[in-house]
Amino acid sequence: MAPAPDAASHDRQGQYLTFGLAGETFAVDVHNAQTVIEESRVTKIPRMPEFMMGVIDFRGRAVPLIDLRAKLQVGAAASVGEPTSAGAPASEGDSVSDEPSAEDTSLVVVIMEIPWNDRPVVLGVTVDEVKEVINLEESEIEDPPSVGLAADLSYMRGIARKDDQFLLILEADRILGYEELSELGRHVDALAAAGREVGEPAGGEPKR
Repeated sequence: MAPAPDAASHDRQGQYLTFGLAGETFAVDVHNAQTVIEESRVTKIPRMPEFMMGVIDFRGRAVPLIDLRAKLQVGAAASVGEPTSAGAPASEGDSVSDEPSAEDTSLVVVIMEIPWNDRPVVLGVTVDEVKEVINLEESEIEDPPSVGLAADLSYMRGIARKDDQFLLILEADRILGYEELSELGRHVDALAAAGREVGEPAGGEPKR
């Protein structure tokens, strides 16, 4: 599990992208949010954790796709038709299928960039809807309560109230723990060996 949150380690004032997920409103620092896309083509990779839906193509690169509902353990898991499968787990060197999903049901995906081992890693996370970019002052952000929230507190930067509703602010670099990122790195290496690049910086200016 990711380490416990430490509000003092971050300057929490700034701009946040807000989005809906399982009936709650979440927010993430805009510095971690590159852009928002709709995606219906998901390639499933063997041996990935349950919260990893597979990979998607983003600007010519294969980017890991995280089911944020499953990762935060809120609501039912996201789905997009029947994601393409590369088959049951087998030996190293298996080929990866990249046929489109059986149904053209799009997912809303926030493309995020997080630091790992002194380099940025690009991930896609599924959300129910994207709302808006807002400004929050430090005085508007509180530490999350120890009880009463559906989401795991280890992923939380804080909680804020905006327009009579609570915003659950995520710490992007805690969504995946070190071991999970290391496991993802092994999948990255395997796909790179097959001639695909996963999670490398996609370049371009963030679009909000």
